[in-house]
Amino acid sequence: MNIDEMSEKELVEFIRKSGVVMPQWLLDMKPGEKQRPLTHEQQLEFAEILSIQLRACAALYYIGECIKRFGRGPNGQFIFCHENTVVEINKPVIEKLLKTQIEDVLIDEDPEGQYLSVMKFYKRDEINRKRSTSPWLVDFIDEVLIACAEEMLDSFIDTPKSKQIH
Repeated sequence: MNIDEMSEKELVEFIRKSGVVMPQWLLDMKPGEKQRPLTHEQQLEFAEILSIQLRACAALYYIGECIKRFGRGPNGQFIFCHENTVVEINKPVIEKLLKTQIEDVLIDEDPEGQYLSVMKFYKRDEINRKRSTSPWLVDFIDEVLIACAEEMLDSFIDTPKSKQIH
């Protein structure tokens, strides 16, 4: 059955079985509760859950862009290429990058809003991505990966050779 054709009860059951993390209060809402505004705590909880899903979507989008630009590695792995460097990437790596380089900074800047600012960031990026051919987030992730690759290469080049003891 198509999700659009499901009743509310069938949709809630589908979500429960899918393993998607969803606040219990959202699944247990009674018909009269649907019209009342969410409490601040509910907004924060919903924003956090949605941000996790939006982060996953952003990571998958980035990987898709890498496939378009660089193809795949010799064993079918996802790769990022810059000059003479090829780095294998995957969804957890890109998600971790997004969490540490963007989300943690946004939360530090607005600790009371917590994931509300993160959710807004991802939604704005999604809108901008649809309007533009050069999405900011893809360029940002590229820059972080380039910086990491250059740092790794520099550490190999700058490492002094150990002296051999005879």
